[in-house]
Amino acid sequence: MSKYPKMYDTFEYPGVWWIAGEEGNKVGGVLKFTVNDILLELNGEGINILNFRSDVQRLAVIHGNCLEGAITLLDGFPHNQQTKYSTGKSNPHSILTLSFTRLLIGEHYQNLQDIVFPELSFEFSNFNEWINFSPIEVEHLEKGIQISVKTFETVESYVNDINAKITFTYTFGNSGENFSYQQLYYKNFITIQPDSPQSLEWYEKVAKKFKDLLSILTDTNIFMEYVEHSTIEKRIRYYRTSFNDYMKVKISPYRGFLIPFTMIKDDIEDILNKWYSLNINSSALTYVNIIANSKYMFVEDIFLGYSKALESAHRNSFSENNKFVAEDVYNQIKGKMLSAIKIEAPGNLYNKLVSTLQYANEFGFQRRIQEIIKSLDPKIKDIVLMGLEVRDFADIVRINRDYNTHFGEISDKLFSPHQFMSINESLKLIMLNTILRQIGISDDLLWTILNFNKNWIGYLNNSKELFENNK
Repeated sequence: MSKYPKMYDTFEYPGVWWIAGEEGNKVGGVLKFTVNDILLELNGEGINILNFRSDVQRLAVIHGNCLEGAITLLDGFPHNQQTKYSTGKSNPHSILTLSFTRLLIGEHYQNLQDIVFPELSFEFSNFNEWINFSPIEVEHLEKGIQISVKTFETVESYVNDINAKITFTYTFGNSGENFSYQQLYYKNFITIQPDSPQSLEWYEKVAKKFKDLLSILTDTNIFMEYVEHSTIEKRIRYYRTSFNDYMKVKISPYRGFLIPFTMIKDDIEDILNKWYSLNINSSALTYVNIIANSKYMFVEDIFLGYSKALESAHRNSFSENNKFVAEDVYNQIKGKMLSAIKIEAPGNLYNKLVSTLQYANEFGFQRRIQEIIKSLDPKIKDIVLMGLEVRDFADIVRINRDYNTHFGEISDKLFSPHQFMSINESLKLIMLNTILRQIGISDDLLWTILNFNKNWIGYLNNSKELFENNK
């Protein structure tokens, strides 16, 4: 795929530009792309330049031609303008900068509604590492080296929830000058092919969901790096502003956590189907957000994030085991309680009690933490408890959650900074185990992965002494 600039590269394309449908007024200028900006700097006589900013609605689609081919810019608005007046000239010289949110290279589209694709291909950061396959094989021989190409079976998975096929494949090629040098290259990517052509917004939503799954399986902040639609006739590249700080982060051996594609390839269709229909989606999003932003978060905020994710996960995935009594029995009890106080309780108090009793049969936060821990594989449960009993663990988590949420009464069980770091790693592993179960990745596979590099397990085992006084 990409031998072209990616979404986090910087590039400039000089060319001619015009408002869609107004080819009669073409103006020279330079398209400047960075991570945070798509800027078009127009340069010409004022009367022509001002035509671009007379009506913001007309800037919704701008067309251009340059050496890269046809270009479509979307969602434009004036950024700034400079005008120079010279004696003896009737029209001033102007430089007008327009800002855009999206850019397509390879085709002119008249409006956003026209932009639909039968399929799009995506590259992601750390994707080669996750796929864990290189088609290039170098063998060292006695008299030199031998380079050969291995074949990789293209894997197709149909995802019912999005009515689309996701295909895992790669490109392989070479570049350079004959009799000088040859550079071999390859790139793993996915292609998303829905049953019927879909909009950019649809593809972005589906690709982001896939990106979040990669973040969980690689324990790194994954970025979407390149998007294209390619046929024999044409290639259309898509870019958009990110507003995120891009930093290519390699998968870290510190925790040693990575579930590579090769270990789940046979089950990938089932995993993808469960992922795209995940009923603990909000918990998974919170988990991914912490992966992406933990470097900039306080330990207390990370702790609250995992706590919120676990509480929500239990509510959504343990529907048969999150109430004290059966719902019909509780409704009878609630009815009797409300009937007994209806005459004496003032209206506002009565309404408050009705609202409170609506949720009184559901487990509280502490009970939910206990139930999730009890459901874990015994080996993983022993690791995350760090020497504590389930009740004691849930109790100190609840005390610290309540304090850091409401800043109420100070307790002698409030975490020190080191305890926060350890408890966060524990809650992270509990949440990870919960998500993996939901998408069909077994406890045995997780345990195998954790033991491949024992850093995470070792860290939690070494944290036991921090909680001796909490027993």
